[in-house]
Amino acid sequence: MLPPIVADSMATRHTTTASNSTNLWVKPPYVITCDEAVVAVHVFEQSELKLLCKFALKAYLQSGKLRESGRGANALHGVDVRHNLLLGGTHSGLLLCVPLSPPPSGDAPPLHELAGHTKVVHAAVLSPRDAKIAFTGSFDRTVRQWGELPAGVPLQTVKVGTPVIALEIIPDAAAAEAQLLLGGGDGTVRLWTPACRKASKALATLKYIHDEYAGILRLSPDGGRLLSCSRSGQLQLWRRGKGGVYEPTPADMPAADLSNAWRLEPTAQGLIEVGGRGECKLWRWGARAATIVAEPSVPALLLETPSAVAVAAAASDTETDVSYSVAFAGLRHADGGSTGGGVHLEAVQLLATWPVDAPAPAPGPNLGRWKEIADEEGADLDDALQSLLAKMEGVAIAAGRELTDASVRQMIRRQKTKAS
Repeated sequence: MLPPIVADSMATRHTTTASNSTNLWVKPPYVITCDEAVVAVHVFEQSELKLLCKFALKAYLQSGKLRESGRGANALHGVDVRHNLLLGGTHSGLLLCVPLSPPPSGDAPPLHELAGHTKVVHAAVLSPRDAKIAFTGSFDRTVRQWGELPAGVPLQTVKVGTPVIALEIIPDAAAAEAQLLLGGGDGTVRLWTPACRKASKALATLKYIHDEYAGILRLSPDGGRLLSCSRSGQLQLWRRGKGGVYEPTPADMPAADLSNAWRLEPTAQGLIEVGGRGECKLWRWGARAATIVAEPSVPALLLETPSAVAVAAAASDTETDVSYSVAFAGLRHADGGSTGGGVHLEAVQLLATWPVDAPAPAPGPNLGRWKEIADEEGADLDDALQSLLAKMEGVAIAAGRELTDASVRQMIRRQKTKAS
């Protein structure tokens, strides 16, 4: 393991009183909670979490417009915050859009109803380009585009053929039209181009199927990398190629157990792994060891369930270094126990900056053997060949087997032939 190479690391803790929330979202600088059908929106402000607004959903539950989903307070599902708007899906299919401008003292913000979906809306995203556009996915097997927010006007409905669990907008500022990725109940990931009105071309299924529903999608800030995860925890890495199509790249997956990670986030440089104690690691694409970005700096802060983690690119992202902001949020009982003493909602922000040209990971234990085989074949074990063999070994380890000498020898011969 490499030593830490943190050029700048800063942790800030925010606290406020709360109750036993059943839903919690981190959308920096916002933290949103839903507790007993009361939604509260907090914002990071210096050393505290400031309550921006809150509104009750009790009337909706009583009227039948919202259906309880087995946990009475679990009224909101997919939530996104952007352009000073909050958009949330519900178990009944009704969408709620809420302006987050500070209302008059003591008043709740207005709630706008967007009706159309007939089953639970688990995914809702606001367009980063247009403050009046949103996209939603539902268990009713459709995705929808909305306009004229916050009041909301349905623009189109596309049948997907499977429940839509996850929805992400591809962050490509250079693209002429928006594209989204859908995580399906059948384990597939689909590419949706809303501007294409021909159903057979608007949706494209990517070439990989998870063992269970694809419930998590993570995109790098430039849209070039995708990480998808199924309900069982099965991970798949993708790279965006020609024509904007994502292709699986399992060789880039770290040869390590990532099941205990709180958050995995793809970036242009590699995969960020965030642990529950605030530690951050960077797995460069194809690397066999991680770079420590930040040591555990907030021990025991994370907390009691439920909790959430968000990773976002900071303003400074240059050719020489890259910065990412990691925000944690969770609940803690004031007395350290499970009862009494009140409950605090706590959030921690960690800003970490590290050089793009960081030291290469330490060579693996098989490097000596690879050199012996290369010498036998009259080949030079240069950096490019080492990288290819390291990727092959990573794939082998992920498959639960060893990289054999025969496979190494075959690759060395192939590369030698290409070079001649």
